[in-house]
Amino acid sequence: MYAKSEFNERLIGECPVLTRKFWPCVWMPVAAAQHCGYHLLALVRSSWEDPAKKWTREKLLTKEGHGITIDTLEDQKYISDASHVVLIVNSSMSGSHSYESGTYAEQLGSKGFRVYSLNLRGAGNARLKTAGDVPLAFNTLSGAGDLREAINWLAKRHTGRRITVASFGTACAMVLNYLNSEGKRTPVDSAVCISPAMQMESLASLSWLSNRMELSRLKREVLHRHADELEATLGVAAVEAADAAATVSRFHELITMQACGDEPDDSVQFCDYLRAHSISALGDGVARPVLFVCSKDDPVHHFKQVRACVLL
Repeated sequence: MYAKSEFNERLIGECPVLTRKFWPCVWMPVAAAQHCGYHLLALVRSSWEDPAKKWTREKLLTKEGHGITIDTLEDQKYISDASHVVLIVNSSMSGSHSYESGTYAEQLGSKGFRVYSLNLRGAGNARLKTAGDVPLAFNTLSGAGDLREAINWLAKRHTGRRITVASFGTACAMVLNYLNSEGKRTPVDSAVCISPAMQMESLASLSWLSNRMELSRLKREVLHRHADELEATLGVAAVEAADAAATVSRFHELITMQACGDEPDDSVQFCDYLRAHSISALGDGVARPVLFVCSKDDPVHHFKQVRACVLL
């Protein structure tokens, strides 16, 4: 059920899947087989097509001395620079990269949007690097430093153009914190939060299949890709222990929480760490419209929690 309005009618018309009562997200048991099939097809496709070739990459150095990257699709060069700009921010916990949002970016491009995708520190196949004496650090969960730098860069490149930030899962907390801290100063015109992770402590307990898939991804995209940097910062023993970790929670306690730029307390358990980064209300500083898109039956990112956050 949804309220009748011109905006909602257009949204439903463009994306009819939103009319379904049950919209399975990747962490739901019913979507596990579908998710495995997606990754299998992606591996087969990558054997003859390199997804990286579709993207043009810009490398930025933040004011804090951390390296981030911003990608845009090659086939969007025909889109006018005067078009509405969309910045995609993928999940902030698994080394997610632009290649995963290629289809979404292509769909937005077909509607006339100029689309960029932000890769946070160490994500998107980029090196986890710093400048000078700045300590190595991820920027996961709610810290908005990388996002702020990317938005300011886009605002300078597309002066006077409308900018929308579209985020997924845990990255939604980062977007909301950014909007709350910037208020009316932000060049962002609006934001979209898809399957928003508001009360994130539930992510500490995953199903067996979800845990295996996420842990494999973390070791591949974070641990193995940045092994040299992590060994130099945390020590060989910590990296070896993380490689032997059997759960996502234990991996994050050994790596993420020890090399993260926004941790509340390294000594707490992963569920407490997630709770410290959760969002309970939008915040009085949010001065831009935010669209939340989530499944009413999502067992992880509960619809009631999202609704309560919005109504506070």
